[in-house]
Amino acid sequence: HRMAGEGGGTGPDLTGAGSRFSRSDWLDNLLEPSKVISDQYQDTEVLTTDGELYVGRIERDDATGITLRRLPPQEDTLDLAREQIERRRLYPYSRMPAGLLDVLSEDDLRDLAAFVLSGANPASPEFRKP
Repeated sequence: HRMAGEGGGTGPDLTGAGSRFSRSDWLDNLLEPSKVISDQYQDTEVLTTDGELYVGRIERDDATGITLRRLPPQEDTLDLAREQIERRRLYPYSRMPAGLLDVLSEDDLRDLAAFVLSGANPASPEFRKP
């Protein structure tokens, strides 16, 4: 994720998340990351004719084949010709692992929500204690 120009591009940019999501929707996305996956971040599973299985984002899709940017840790690109592809389908899982919140205390979760939903603005009402 990125916020205010900092971070990576594996997940959605969280800048302005407070204007796009309610606290409830944001928590829902964290609790069930695979429930709704944006088209921008949807991965594809590709089975090749020689039995290899790859998962990643399609970067090129044309008459000759596809270029797949594989999941981390590889994150390399793989070019596959149409005749090499046995099957392809949308990958049903988010790159964000389920259970991320399991290690956070209730206070930590409130702080994380306030940080993201306020755009990291400590003066935001999101930071007020319940």
